[in-house]
Amino acid sequence: MKMHWNCAVLILGLAAARLPLSAAVVWNGPMTPFTKSAFADPALPANQDRITPSVWITRGSLNGIYNARTEAGYNHFASPADTEWAYGYASNHASLTFTTWEQLYGGAAGGGPPATLGRNTVLHLKSEDIYLDVVMLTWGQGAGGGGSFSWQRSTPAPANAPPSVTITNPVDGAILSSSANVTIRASAEDADGSVTNVQFFDGVVSLGNDSSSPYSVSARLALGAHTLTAVASDDLGAATTSAPVHVTLARYLPAIANGDIAIHLAPVATGMAAPDYAISPPGDTRRLFVVEQNGLLRILQDGVLLPGAALDIQSRVQPPLNPANANDERGFLGLAFHPGFTNPASPGHRTLYTYNSEPIPAATTPTYPVPTGATNNFKNVVNEWKISTTDANVVDPASHREVISFGKTAGNHNGGTIAFGPDGYLYLALGDGGDANDVGASHIEPGGNAQNLSTPLGK
Repeated sequence: MKMHWNCAVLILGLAAARLPLSAAVVWNGPMTPFTKSAFADPALPANQDRITPSVWITRGSLNGIYNARTEAGYNHFASPADTEWAYGYASNHASLTFTTWEQLYGGAAGGGPPATLGRNTVLHLKSEDIYLDVVMLTWGQGAGGGGSFSWQRSTPAPANAPPSVTITNPVDGAILSSSANVTIRASAEDADGSVTNVQFFDGVVSLGNDSSSPYSVSARLALGAHTLTAVASDDLGAATTSAPVHVTLARYLPAIANGDIAIHLAPVATGMAAPDYAISPPGDTRRLFVVEQNGLLRILQDGVLLPGAALDIQSRVQPPLNPANANDERGFLGLAFHPGFTNPASPGHRTLYTYNSEPIPAATTPTYPVPTGATNNFKNVVNEWKISTTDANVVDPASHREVISFGKTAGNHNGGTIAFGPDGYLYLALGDGGDANDVGASHIEPGGNAQNLSTPLGK
C-alpha cells in the first residue's frame, strides 16, 4: 500500500507540474489620482483606494500605508498585505526586484516614505498577479501630518474599441446598370489599433474581402434589389458591421412594348463609316453636313452624297479612335455652325465648330485635365474652322483653332452634342469621364463627376 501511495503522490505531483500558470496582468490604462486627507477616518471607503476587491490601500493617523481589506492597521515590514514593491515601470516588471513597501523606502535609514515621492514605482498585487504603476505625490510627516498621503496610479487597460466602417460607394438607394461589375468601396478606421480586414456582403453572401485601404471589391450582381454591408475587423479581433446600403440593379430603360404605329426607315445615303450626327448650316435648305465617327465630314446636297470629304480629320481622331473596334466611343462626335455663318458682317461668317477626340501633343496639357489626377490618355476638343473662300463645300484645314479641351482616362462616355442656343452661346454636352457606375480612375468619388461642380465632366 505504501508503494501505491507514493506512486499516487508522484503522479499527482507530475500532473500539478504541468498545470499552466496564469499570465500576469499589467495595468497600462490612464493614471488616476487618490488622496487620503489628514486625520480622515481610514475605515471609510472614501478614504481607501480600493484598487481591487482584495486590496484597499489607506493610512492611519501615523505610520505607513496598509491594506484595509485584510489589515486593521500598519504592520512593520508586512503592510500593505498581499503586495510587493519595486522602483521602475510595470511594463518591465519581469526584470525588477520586488520587496515590501517599508524595505523599498529603506525605513528611517533610507529617508523614510518621503524618499519615494515622485519616483516611478511598481505595485504588485500578489494574489491577483496584477502590476501597476504608482507615483507617490505627497506624504504627511509625523503627528501633525495626520496620516495624509496622495498618489497617482495606473488603471486597467481600456477595453478594445471596435473599428468603424462605412460603405462609400455605391450610395444608398442607387440604381445601377446590370451591364457592368459593381465596385463596392468602404472606409474603415480603428481609434486604438489597426483595421486588418474588411469583408463585403450582399445579404448573407460574401462578395470578398480587402485587407488594405482603400477597401473595395468588384462584383457582378444579379438584376433586382440588393442589401450591401461591410464588416471591418481590427488587430484585437473586434468587428463592426456598416449601415446597410440598398441598391437596385436594373436596365437603364424599361423594355419597350410594341405599339400600333408603323415606322419605316428609308436610306438616304450609304457607304459611310458610322455617321453619328447631321446638321444643315443656318438657312441652307439644300445641304446636310454629316459627321462620320472615323474623322470625315461629308455633305449630302439635294439628297446626293458628294464625293470626297468637306473636312478630313482622320489623322487627329485615329488614334485615339480604334476604327476596328465597333464599341469604341471616341472619334468625330459633334458639329455646330456659328449663328452668323451666312452673314459676311458677322465674326462667325463661314465658321463652324467640331467636337472630337485627339491625342495630347507632347509637353502640353488639356484645358481641363482629368479631375482625379489620373493619366490623361487623350483629350476631347472643341475646334474652330472656316469654310474655304474658294469652295463652299470644303473646310479650310489651315483655319484650325483649338478652343477648349478636356483630358480623358477612360475611352467611353465622351458626350458629343455641340450646338448654339438662341442666346448665341455655344453649348457642349460632355460625357462624365467614363468607366462605369460613377466610379473608377476617371471619377471623383463618392458620387461621380456629374454630381460634382468642381469638374466640367458630366455637365
